[in-house]
Amino acid sequence: MTRQWTNAGNATDWYTAGNWTPATGATAWATTDIAAFQNTGTAISARINMNTRNLSLGAISLSARTRDLTIGNSSPVAGTGKLKLNGATVNGIANVILSSGTNIPTYTLFIKKKLTGLASDMGVVLGNSTDNIVLLNGEEGSAIQISAPISGAGKKLTLRTTVSSGGILTLSGANTYTGMTTVNARHGSIVLAKPGGGTLPATNDVTISDGKLHIKTNQTLRNVIVGGNGILLIDPGVVLTIKGRLDYGTLQFPGGSVSGTIVFAP
Repeated sequence: MTRQWTNAGNATDWYTAGNWTPATGATAWATTDIAAFQNTGTAISARINMNTRNLSLGAISLSARTRDLTIGNSSPVAGTGKLKLNGATVNGIANVILSSGTNIPTYTLFIKKKLTGLASDMGVVLGNSTDNIVLLNGEEGSAIQISAPISGAGKKLTLRTTVSSGGILTLSGANTYTGMTTVNARHGSIVLAKPGGGTLPATNDVTISDGKLHIKTNQTLRNVIVGGNGILLIDPGVVLTIKGRLDYGTLQFPGGSVSGTIVFAP
């Protein structure tokens, strides 16, 4: 079921039933539901009190917005809550967990580890065994930023875009999911940007079949496969260590004589 955020004011509480149509309280969310946000109201955040309960649903979908949206754990009690995304069919595409819609001006969806001023954290759990797709339907420049750590043993994460769209998915948390990361997104990019490096586990594989993988902090990976329409971009001064193999189409090292580095290690 699609549940639409319809509160016309500045309400931010995810678990308040009246903020949704149909009304949806904390215990009413199904693991296949889609939480849909358009431009109703003035709120710029949807805060999940995970001291009440963790949240498991199919997907979060945004469309026709003119402002950013931040999602995080609003529990006043220290601890880590879990947002589990199981996948749903969005815009005719199965296994979507996050979707940003077309709009000008573009906006950003933030999935935060920690909301400002709170002691509680939030992690994201990948729940789909087939794939976990982040779908960017917006104009180039639209973005999803996830600082919450992403977990899921053997779970894949894929960035896709619609034919005419683009956008950027930035991962900046200490992620622990161990499935393949795939960029299959014309005009789209996945950015690895955890401060201090190590955005993905060192044993992970990445495939870039269409679009770009942009590495902004040091990263170790097992195998990296760059297809014919894929680009691997490494920032100046950044080191990518590969413990397996590199199959490449296009590599980019910006910054002239100061460039990123690829190191092969056993």
